[in-house]
Amino acid sequence: LGLCCLLTGCSGYEEAIKLASEGDSTTVDKLVKDIYGGDYERFGLPGHIVACSFGHMNLPEKREQASKADLARATLVTVLNNIGSISMMCARTENVDRILFSGSFLRINDLSMRILAYAMDYWSEGKIKAIFLEHEGYFSAVGCLGEYIMDENDLTDISQS
Repeated sequence: LGLCCLLTGCSGYEEAIKLASEGDSTTVDKLVKDIYGGDYERFGLPGHIVACSFGHMNLPEKREQASKADLARATLVTVLNNIGSISMMCARTENVDRILFSGSFLRINDLSMRILAYAMDYWSEGKIKAIFLEHEGYFSAVGCLGEYIMDENDLTDISQS
């Protein structure tokens, strides 16, 4: 949120998400096709994939063309690409096929859920699914309860209770 506010002058979360939903990140981000003229078949990269976040912003004419909404969308895509990459790496390391996402960031943010779900499906070739939890405000309390139960019963694994 801070980076989006810095780049766009927006004043809060809802405004940043609204701006992002109206923007086009491809005016800000450099895509594979911008570098190779299309898909980069040698590495199986389609042309529409981001090659460099904010990659067009080094050119003055591209900076002039980018709207605040485009900058907000590019910021969101950059953050979600990082979240998605780290989540996928952890899922593969732990050999799991579902990633649960929760938190207030996703509460009124269908755009982020769609981007994350698409990224998980695309980069895992459909093997890893993103699952978004509702009522995210309760999950911290449930986690605390689980820890309390484990501590009270001197357990190391909640599945033993």
